[in-house]
Amino acid sequence: MKSSAFAVAVVLSFVVASQAASQGNEVNRRPSNGPVVIANSEEYRIHAKNIGQDFLLQVWLPDGYSGTTQNYPIVYLLDPGLMFKGVVDDVFILSLAQEISAPIVVGIAYDVRGAAPGVGALQLRNRDLTPTLDKKFAAENPTVVAGITPGGAAAFLEFINKDVKTFVEKRYRVDRERETLAGYSFGGLFGLYTLFTAPDSFDNYIIGSPAIWWDNGVIFNDEKAFAERRRSLRKKVFMSVGEREEAFMVRDFKTMLSRLQSRKYSRFQLQSHIFEGETHASGMGVAMNRGLRSVLSTKSP
Repeated sequence: MKSSAFAVAVVLSFVVASQAASQGNEVNRRPSNGPVVIANSEEYRIHAKNIGQDFLLQVWLPDGYSGTTQNYPIVYLLDPGLMFKGVVDDVFILSLAQEISAPIVVGIAYDVRGAAPGVGALQLRNRDLTPTLDKKFAAENPTVVAGITPGGAAAFLEFINKDVKTFVEKRYRVDRERETLAGYSFGGLFGLYTLFTAPDSFDNYIIGSPAIWWDNGVIFNDEKAFAERRRSLRKKVFMSVGEREEAFMVRDFKTMLSRLQSRKYSRFQLQSHIFEGETHASGMGVAMNRGLRSVLSTKSP
Protein backbone atom coordinates (compact mmCIF):
# COMPACT_ATOMS: atom_id res chain seq x y z
CA MET A 1 0.00 0.00 0.00
CA LYS A 2 2.76 2.43 0.92
CA SER A 3 4.67 1.78 -2.29
CA SER A 4 1.52 2.36 -4.35
CA ALA A 5 0.76 5.61 -2.56
CA PHE A 6 4.35 6.75 -2.99
CA ALA A 7 4.22 6.05 -6.74
CA VAL A 8 1.04 8.13 -7.12
CA ALA A 9 2.60 10.97 -5.12
CA VAL A 10 5.67 10.94 -7.35
CA VAL A 11 3.50 11.05 -10.50
CA LEU A 12 1.40 13.94 -9.19
CA SER A 13 4.50 15.86 -8.17
CA PHE A 14 5.92 15.33 -11.66
CA VAL A 15 2.71 16.61 -13.27
CA VAL A 16 2.62 19.78 -11.17
CA ALA A 17 6.32 20.44 -11.71
CA SER A 18 6.01 19.88 -15.46
CA GLN A 19 3.10 22.27 -15.74
CA ALA A 20 4.91 24.95 -13.76
CA ALA A 21 8.08 24.55 -15.83
CA SER A 22 6.16 24.84 -19.06
CA GLN A 23 4.79 28.21 -17.93
CA GLY A 24 8.18 29.59 -16.81
CA ASN A 25 8.38 32.44 -14.33
CA GLU A 26 5.01 33.88 -15.30
CA VAL A 27 3.05 31.40 -13.17
CA ASN A 28 0.43 33.24 -11.08
CA ARG A 29 1.76 36.63 -12.19
CA ARG A 30 0.09 37.49 -15.46
CA PRO A 31 -3.73 37.44 -15.75
CA SER A 32 -5.30 35.77 -18.77
CA ASN A 33 -8.00 37.32 -20.90
CA GLY A 34 -8.67 34.25 -23.04
CA PRO A 35 -10.51 30.95 -22.61
CA VAL A 36 -8.98 27.83 -21.11
CA VAL A 37 -7.77 25.61 -23.94
CA ILE A 38 -7.09 21.89 -23.71
CA ALA A 39 -3.53 21.25 -24.88
CA ASN A 40 -2.99 18.82 -27.78
CA SER A 41 -6.60 19.14 -28.91
CA GLU A 42 -8.22 20.00 -32.24
CA GLU A 43 -11.79 20.36 -33.45
CA TYR A 44 -13.35 19.62 -36.84
CA ARG A 45 -16.81 20.02 -38.28
CA ILE A 46 -18.20 17.02 -40.14
CA HIS A 47 -21.55 16.53 -41.86
CA ALA A 48 -23.57 13.34 -41.53
CA LYS A 49 -25.43 13.01 -44.81
CA ASN A 50 -27.50 10.07 -43.62
CA ILE A 51 -28.73 12.08 -40.61
CA GLY A 52 -28.75 15.57 -42.07
CA GLN A 53 -26.82 16.95 -39.12
CA ASP A 54 -23.49 18.68 -38.53
CA PHE A 55 -21.27 17.25 -35.83
CA LEU A 56 -18.08 18.39 -34.14
CA LEU A 57 -15.17 16.00 -33.66
CA GLN A 58 -13.08 16.97 -30.65
CA VAL A 59 -9.70 15.24 -30.94
CA TRP A 60 -7.06 14.98 -28.23
CA LEU A 61 -3.61 13.52 -28.94
CA PRO A 62 -1.40 11.95 -26.27
CA ASP A 63 1.81 13.73 -25.28
CA GLY A 64 4.63 12.73 -27.62
CA TYR A 65 2.31 11.74 -30.46
CA SER A 66 4.06 13.95 -33.01
CA GLY A 67 7.45 12.51 -32.14
CA THR A 68 6.50 8.91 -32.89
CA THR A 69 5.46 6.77 -35.84
CA GLN A 70 3.43 4.25 -33.86
CA ASN A 71 -0.30 3.65 -34.12
CA TYR A 72 -2.35 4.55 -31.05
CA PRO A 73 -5.44 3.02 -29.47
CA ILE A 74 -8.45 5.27 -29.77
CA VAL A 75 -11.47 6.09 -27.61
CA TYR A 76 -14.63 7.34 -29.31
CA LEU A 77 -16.49 9.28 -26.63
CA LEU A 78 -20.20 10.04 -26.67
CA ASP A 79 -21.55 13.17 -24.94
CA PRO A 80 -18.17 14.92 -24.89
CA GLY A 81 -19.84 18.13 -23.76
CA LEU A 82 -20.18 16.46 -20.38
CA MET A 83 -17.05 14.31 -20.29
CA PHE A 84 -14.32 15.30 -22.76
CA LYS A 85 -12.13 17.29 -20.36
CA GLY A 86 -12.55 14.74 -17.57
CA VAL A 87 -11.71 11.78 -19.81
CA VAL A 88 -8.66 13.58 -21.24
CA ASP A 89 -7.45 14.31 -17.70
CA ASP A 90 -7.98 10.66 -16.73
CA VAL A 91 -6.12 9.43 -19.81
CA PHE A 92 -3.24 11.82 -19.17
CA ILE A 93 -2.62 10.84 -15.55
CA LEU A 94 -3.33 7.11 -16.01
CA SER A 95 -1.01 6.84 -19.00
CA LEU A 96 1.64 8.89 -17.21
CA ALA A 97 1.45 6.39 -14.36
CA GLN A 98 1.68 3.61 -16.99
CA GLU A 99 -1.63 2.11 -15.87
CA ILE A 100 -3.13 2.32 -19.36
CA SER A 101 -1.93 2.55 -22.94
CA ALA A 102 -2.33 6.21 -23.94
CA PRO A 103 -5.12 6.54 -26.53
CA ILE A 104 -6.26 9.21 -28.92
CA VAL A 105 -9.59 10.56 -27.64
CA VAL A 106 -12.30 11.59 -30.11
CA GLY A 107 -15.44 13.22 -28.77
CA ILE A 108 -18.47 13.16 -31.08
CA ALA A 109 -20.38 16.36 -30.32
CA TYR A 110 -23.10 18.42 -31.96
CA ASP A 111 -22.77 21.64 -33.93
CA VAL A 112 -26.00 23.34 -32.89
CA ARG A 113 -25.28 26.73 -34.40
CA GLY A 114 -28.24 27.67 -36.54
CA ALA A 115 -30.44 24.96 -35.00
CA ALA A 116 -34.12 25.61 -34.49
CA PRO A 117 -35.16 27.21 -31.18
CA GLY A 118 -35.23 24.68 -28.39
CA VAL A 119 -32.95 22.22 -30.20
CA GLY A 120 -29.63 21.49 -28.54
CA ALA A 121 -27.43 18.54 -27.71
CA LEU A 122 -29.95 17.20 -25.20
CA GLN A 123 -32.67 16.93 -27.83
CA LEU A 124 -30.37 15.53 -30.50
CA ARG A 125 -28.92 12.81 -28.28
CA ASN A 126 -32.47 11.58 -27.67
CA ARG A 127 -32.56 10.87 -31.38
CA ASP A 128 -29.10 9.43 -31.93
CA LEU A 129 -28.44 7.31 -28.85
CA THR A 130 -31.74 5.42 -28.65
CA PRO A 131 -32.50 2.28 -30.69
CA THR A 132 -36.27 2.65 -30.97
CA LEU A 133 -39.09 5.15 -30.58
CA ASP A 134 -40.25 4.98 -26.97
CA LYS A 135 -43.67 6.50 -27.45
CA LYS A 136 -44.31 7.02 -23.75
CA PHE A 137 -40.99 8.85 -23.30
CA ALA A 138 -41.60 10.93 -26.43
CA ALA A 139 -45.04 11.95 -25.24
CA GLU A 140 -44.10 12.83 -21.67
CA ASN A 141 -40.53 14.15 -21.77
CA PRO A 142 -40.04 17.87 -22.54
CA THR A 143 -36.59 17.20 -24.04
CA VAL A 144 -38.29 15.62 -27.07
CA VAL A 145 -39.21 18.29 -29.61
CA ALA A 146 -41.08 18.19 -32.89
CA GLY A 147 -39.03 16.90 -35.79
CA ILE A 148 -36.36 15.26 -33.59
CA THR A 149 -37.64 11.71 -33.20
CA PRO A 150 -35.95 9.18 -30.90
CA GLY A 151 -34.86 5.86 -32.37
CA GLY A 152 -31.96 6.91 -34.59
CA ALA A 153 -29.21 4.69 -33.16
CA ALA A 154 -28.81 2.68 -36.37
CA ALA A 155 -28.19 5.80 -38.46
CA PHE A 156 -25.85 7.26 -35.85
CA LEU A 157 -23.80 4.05 -35.70
CA GLU A 158 -23.57 4.04 -39.50
CA PHE A 159 -22.29 7.61 -39.38
CA ILE A 160 -19.61 6.70 -36.82
CA ASN A 161 -18.45 3.60 -38.67
CA LYS A 162 -18.42 5.07 -42.17
CA ASP A 163 -17.77 8.78 -41.77
CA VAL A 164 -16.19 9.48 -38.40
CA LYS A 165 -13.70 6.62 -38.49
CA THR A 166 -12.72 7.35 -42.09
CA PHE A 167 -12.20 11.02 -41.27
CA VAL A 168 -10.09 10.27 -38.19
CA GLU A 169 -8.04 7.47 -39.72
CA LYS A 170 -7.00 9.65 -42.67
CA ARG A 171 -5.53 12.21 -40.29
CA TYR A 172 -4.17 10.21 -37.36
CA ARG A 173 -2.28 7.00 -36.69
CA VAL A 174 -4.94 4.72 -35.27
CA ASP A 175 -4.55 1.14 -34.10
CA ARG A 176 -7.71 -0.33 -35.58
CA GLU A 177 -7.49 -3.37 -33.31
CA ARG A 178 -7.80 -1.23 -30.18
CA GLU A 179 -10.89 0.89 -30.74
CA THR A 180 -13.05 1.75 -27.73
CA LEU A 181 -16.59 3.14 -27.53
CA ALA A 182 -17.36 4.98 -24.28
CA GLY A 183 -20.84 6.15 -23.30
CA TYR A 184 -22.94 6.96 -20.25
CA SER A 185 -26.71 6.79 -19.64
CA PHE A 186 -28.23 6.99 -23.14
CA GLY A 187 -24.63 6.61 -24.33
CA GLY A 188 -24.43 3.39 -22.32
CA LEU A 189 -27.64 2.19 -23.97
CA PHE A 190 -26.10 2.98 -27.35
CA GLY A 191 -23.03 0.95 -26.32
CA LEU A 192 -25.19 -2.07 -25.55
CA TYR A 193 -27.10 -1.63 -28.80
CA THR A 194 -23.83 -1.57 -30.74
CA LEU A 195 -22.46 -4.57 -28.86
CA PHE A 196 -25.53 -6.65 -29.68
CA THR A 197 -26.20 -5.53 -33.26
CA ALA A 198 -22.75 -4.67 -34.67
CA PRO A 199 -20.21 -5.86 -32.09
CA ASP A 200 -17.22 -5.68 -34.40
CA SER A 201 -17.62 -1.92 -34.69
CA PHE A 202 -15.32 -1.67 -31.66
CA ASP A 203 -12.91 -3.85 -29.71
CA ASN A 204 -13.74 -2.44 -26.29
CA TYR A 205 -16.84 -0.99 -24.68
CA ILE A 206 -17.18 1.28 -21.65
CA ILE A 207 -20.86 1.21 -20.69
CA GLY A 208 -21.76 3.49 -17.80
CA SER A 209 -25.22 3.43 -16.17
CA PRO A 210 -26.99 2.28 -19.34
CA ALA A 211 -30.63 3.35 -19.80
CA ILE A 212 -31.79 -0.26 -20.11
CA TRP A 213 -35.32 0.83 -19.19
CA TRP A 214 -35.75 2.47 -22.60
CA ASP A 215 -38.91 1.36 -24.46
CA ASN A 216 -39.84 -1.26 -21.84
CA GLY A 217 -36.37 -2.82 -21.88
CA VAL A 218 -36.25 -3.41 -25.64
CA ILE A 219 -32.46 -3.86 -25.46
CA PHE A 220 -33.03 -7.21 -23.74
CA ASN A 221 -34.55 -8.41 -27.03
CA ASP A 222 -31.35 -7.45 -28.85
CA GLU A 223 -29.28 -9.27 -26.24
CA LYS A 224 -31.37 -12.42 -26.60
CA ALA A 225 -31.23 -12.36 -30.42
CA PHE A 226 -27.46 -11.86 -30.29
CA ALA A 227 -26.97 -14.77 -27.89
CA GLU A 228 -28.92 -17.06 -30.21
CA ARG A 229 -26.51 -16.50 -33.09
CA ARG A 230 -23.12 -16.04 -31.39
CA ARG A 231 -20.93 -18.26 -29.21
CA SER A 232 -17.74 -16.21 -29.33
CA LEU A 233 -17.33 -12.56 -28.38
CA ARG A 234 -13.75 -11.37 -28.45
CA LYS A 235 -14.39 -8.06 -26.72
CA LYS A 236 -13.48 -6.25 -23.53
CA VAL A 237 -16.50 -4.74 -21.83
CA PHE A 238 -16.70 -2.66 -18.67
CA MET A 239 -20.18 -1.97 -17.34
CA SER A 240 -21.17 -0.03 -14.23
CA VAL A 241 -23.99 1.62 -12.31
CA GLY A 242 -24.19 3.79 -9.19
CA GLU A 243 -25.45 2.20 -5.99
CA ARG A 244 -27.73 5.16 -5.30
CA GLU A 245 -29.30 5.36 -8.73
CA GLU A 246 -33.00 4.63 -9.09
CA ALA A 247 -33.92 1.10 -8.04
CA PHE A 248 -34.94 0.13 -11.57
CA MET A 249 -31.55 1.24 -12.95
CA VAL A 250 -29.70 -1.02 -10.53
CA ARG A 251 -32.18 -3.85 -11.09
CA ASP A 252 -31.89 -3.69 -14.86
CA PHE A 253 -28.10 -3.48 -14.64
CA LYS A 254 -27.95 -6.64 -12.52
CA THR A 255 -30.30 -8.45 -14.89
CA MET A 256 -28.24 -7.53 -17.96
CA LEU A 257 -25.03 -8.44 -16.17
CA SER A 258 -26.44 -11.83 -15.15
CA ARG A 259 -27.50 -12.52 -18.73
CA LEU A 260 -24.10 -11.66 -20.15
CA GLN A 261 -22.33 -13.79 -17.57
CA SER A 262 -24.61 -16.75 -18.25
CA ARG A 263 -23.84 -16.81 -21.98
CA LYS A 264 -20.28 -18.09 -21.44
CA TYR A 265 -18.98 -16.47 -24.61
CA SER A 266 -15.49 -17.59 -25.50
CA ARG A 267 -12.75 -14.92 -25.39
CA PHE A 268 -15.17 -12.48 -23.71
CA GLN A 269 -13.71 -10.24 -20.99
CA LEU A 270 -16.40 -8.63 -18.87
CA GLN A 271 -15.77 -6.46 -15.83
CA SER A 272 -18.48 -4.72 -13.87
CA HIS A 273 -18.89 -2.53 -10.83
CA ILE A 274 -21.63 -1.03 -8.69
CA PHE A 275 -20.14 2.18 -7.33
CA GLU A 276 -20.90 2.62 -3.66
CA GLY A 277 -22.61 5.88 -2.79
CA GLU A 278 -22.79 7.15 -6.39
CA THR A 279 -25.87 8.55 -8.08
CA HIS A 280 -26.62 8.83 -11.78
CA ALA A 281 -25.12 12.32 -11.80
CA SER A 282 -22.05 11.58 -9.68
CA GLY A 283 -21.22 8.20 -11.21
CA MET A 284 -20.16 9.51 -14.61
CA GLY A 285 -16.56 10.36 -13.74
CA VAL A 286 -15.80 7.17 -11.84
CA ALA A 287 -17.39 5.06 -14.57
CA MET A 288 -15.15 6.53 -17.24
CA ASN A 289 -12.01 6.32 -15.07
CA ARG A 290 -12.58 2.71 -14.08
CA GLY A 291 -13.64 1.81 -17.60
CA LEU A 292 -10.43 3.20 -19.10
CA ARG A 293 -8.40 1.25 -16.58
CA SER A 294 -10.34 -1.89 -17.42
CA VAL A 295 -10.21 -1.92 -21.21
CA LEU A 296 -6.86 -0.19 -21.79
CA SER A 297 -4.86 -1.65 -18.92
CA THR A 298 -1.19 -2.25 -19.53
CA LYS A 299 -1.39 -5.31 -17.32
CA SER A 300 -2.58 -8.72 -18.46
CA PRO A 301 -6.05 -9.68 -17.15
